[in-house]
Amino acid sequence: MQTEEFLFAYGTLQPGKAPGEIAAVVDLFVLVGEGWVRGVLYDLGEYPGAVPDAAGDGRVYGRVFQVPDGALGALDLYEGYSPGFEDSLFVRRRVLVSMMDGGSVGSWVYWYNLPTDGRDIVAGGQWPKNA
Repeated sequence: MQTEEFLFAYGTLQPGKAPGEIAAVVDLFVLVGEGWVRGVLYDLGEYPGAVPDAAGDGRVYGRVFQVPDGALGALDLYEGYSPGFEDSLFVRRRVLVSMMDGGSVGSWVYWYNLPTDGRDIVAGGQWPKNA
């Protein structure tokens, strides 16, 4: 039985922004809508990284997509994440996304998992910075 899986994407895991090695998977995503999560967005050079900030006022803006069966496994490989391995560059976690239309949806997100010392914060919480 198929189950609906949703992904909150704030960076390169969005159609039109994905690098070649994951673009074919990302192009299968179905847009649900735009939203935000509590967090801080950092500029990591070629891509951004968000870290959770449940107690803060920071917001990270992105889009929620319905992802096809099997896509999360491919995304995990791309992000270098393995469930149970907590030292990867990104970790996949469940989050409640506040949708711009006023609703909310439970979704997966890839949080940046390394120290952010010396990294620039993306003002406004949206990537690319000029979006």
